[in-house]
Amino acid sequence: MPDHKAASADGDLAAVEQALKAAEGFRPAEVALETPVRGLLQDAAPLVAEDLDAAALDRLWPARRLEETRD
Repeated sequence: MPDHKAASADGDLAAVEQALKAAEGFRPAEVALETPVRGLLQDAAPLVAEDLDAAALDRLWPARRLEETRD
C-alpha cells in the first residue's frame, strides 16, 4: 500500500478487510528443506579494502551526487 500523508480514514479499512480475507486463505504446508549447494562466494577469502583519501575520491569520482561525511 503506498504511503499517504493524510490521516487514516474509513476508506483505509478496505486494506484491513483485504488482509483479513487473505489470511483466511492461508493453509499450512509441508516444505522440504535441504542444504543449499555451496558457491564460489562462500569459499572465497575475504576481500581486503582500504580507505581512500580525499585526493583518490576526487580522482575516481570527480562528480558525486551525494557525499556522506562524519562531523
